[in-house]
Amino acid sequence: GVTVVAFIESGSAGEQPLSSGPALSGQQLIEDLSGRLERLGAERESGQFSLDMEVYTPVQQQQQQQQPASQQQPQPRTLHVVASSEAPVSSYILPSGSSIEAAAGPLVSADSMFGLLLGQLRALYQAKPGQAVHCRGPKYRLADFTVRLATAVFGQSNSVKGVFVEAEYRPCNRLQFGWPLLKEFFSGVFPDRAFAVEHPNEALQAHLQAQAATGPIDYTYPVTVQQYLLLAYQLGSSRQQMRSAVAPSSAADAAVPVSMQQQQSWGRAPLPGPPSQLIGR
Repeated sequence: GVTVVAFIESGSAGEQPLSSGPALSGQQLIEDLSGRLERLGAERESGQFSLDMEVYTPVQQQQQQQQPASQQQPQPRTLHVVASSEAPVSSYILPSGSSIEAAAGPLVSADSMFGLLLGQLRALYQAKPGQAVHCRGPKYRLADFTVRLATAVFGQSNSVKGVFVEAEYRPCNRLQFGWPLLKEFFSGVFPDRAFAVEHPNEALQAHLQAQAATGPIDYTYPVTVQQYLLLAYQLGSSRQQMRSAVAPSSAADAAVPVSMQQQQSWGRAPLPGPPSQLIGR
């Protein structure tokens, strides 16, 4: 079903405090958000939601940097590999250059063992554990919605940097129809975080743009993966990489949700109209 993903940084309070008392840690955020869902009658599903984003850089790229420019060959791309418990037989790859030019760009689907294969090809690719993102948390079902909450650990640190909140409307696979319901659901359950879904994020806008150009397109899970990539590398340990492409111009800009940062292009042509017009098509 159609899905929206938002990120809540640890210690942040949004427009209103999540609860009384001091700023909440990552685990406290999970408990607070879980409590809200359970008070509304949500049932916790068995098992745990997990999603891992790994970064692999080509060894050849590092070697060529030491050669004169005239002798350098076309470089293999850095690979961002995503594995999710919601797609256990698949992994998703975002090829990029030296930075993530378009976190909302097209993904390549591969077997779930692809990441392990890259880990064995040390002569060709080198893992960058400091840039990895690991997400773990519970899943809830509330009426026609599924909500996944996941603490986010960036790099090799054991500290939780925040919480991903994923809301899925299962009966619908067309974003233009499901978005208003997702927005209303998110705003009703997490009203102090409503600003996070005020507009479709860049990954959702790319999906709407493709639909406006080609006609109706079903929502698929790779679009959800794109949202995680977009948010993780916008807010996480690879922020320095993002700045070389489409980074916020200041720390104040970085605090604004991605969808509100003046509709940055992320390597694509400008959208044909505001999100409201795209959704209405």
